[in-house]
Amino acid sequence: MSYKHVTIEMKWIDWGYLRRLASPVKEVVDAVYTRCRDMDLVDIMSFQCHWNEEVVAQFYATLYIEENERVIHWNLGGKRFTYNMANFSNYLGTLDTLSSLVVALL
Repeated sequence: MSYKHVTIEMKWIDWGYLRRLASPVKEVVDAVYTRCRDMDLVDIMSFQCHWNEEVVAQFYATLYIEENERVIHWNLGGKRFTYNMANFSNYLGTLDTLSSLVVALL
């Protein structure tokens, strides 16, 4: 019996591609997109750069989002970081790549 992966490796989300998919996937993607947009996550989820997979894995393994307070927490390089979504988004907007953010934080 062969094992078939039901997922694919993605380093960023191509919202345009996903939103063009046909039913019944389209309805699910639209609902997820709307929720991510409401949480101001669309841009960061579609951000493209040359990722350091260990840093990304550590970020997601330690990520906690306080939805009501719109605050995110994570650990990186043994340090704890906490940002509200507005400050985090503004900070990302001043950088060329997410890898620059990682260097700045370490």
